[in-house]
This record gives sequence, C-alpha cells and structure tokens, in this order.
Amino acid sequence: MDCRASLAMTAKGHGLPRRYAPRNDGPCVIAVPVAPAETLEKIRSMTDEVVCLEVPPYFQAVGQFYDQFPQIDDAEVAAALADAKQPDDPMGKPR
Repeated sequence: MDCRASLAMTAKGHGLPRRYAPRNDGPCVIAVPVAPAETLEKIRSMTDEVVCLEVPPYFQAVGQFYDQFPQIDDAEVAAALADAKQPDDPMGKPR
C-alpha cells in the first residue's frame, strides 16, 4: 500500500466504503494483499475489520511486491466506482 492508497483508506471516515457497499447494514471490511504495519494500525481504527495477507518488515512501496504494477489514473478509478454502485441485472444475475 503506497501513501496514496493509505490516504484513500481514510475515506472510510467519510462513509465511502458504505456508499459503495451492496448493503449498508453489514460490517465494513478493508482487505489488502500487502501493507506496512503502521498503515494497518491507522486503518484498523477506521473500519470494522482489516484483512492483510502480508505485512513485510521493510516496506517501501506496494509495487515492490508485484512483477507488473501499472499506474491508473483518477478517471479509471472513478469509472470503476461508478460501475460498482450500479444495481444487479434485472434478471437477478450479479454484474
């Protein structure tokens, strides 16, 4: 998790995960594949549960743990969030 992702997680305090969750009555769970311990501690105070697969002792950037980690721009993120909050297919099939 880089600094930008860490800052994005603070959006929980502003209700962002609840806004994009399928139901607003369940717990808010933040799951990440890898993160520094100090960032996880900050996130834990802002959400119901945190799941992290790897907490390396020497963390510089999330990209160091991937063979390919391309950058995406804000427009791509906004489009993905807009798509995620669309209702399921009228036939009952998840999108």
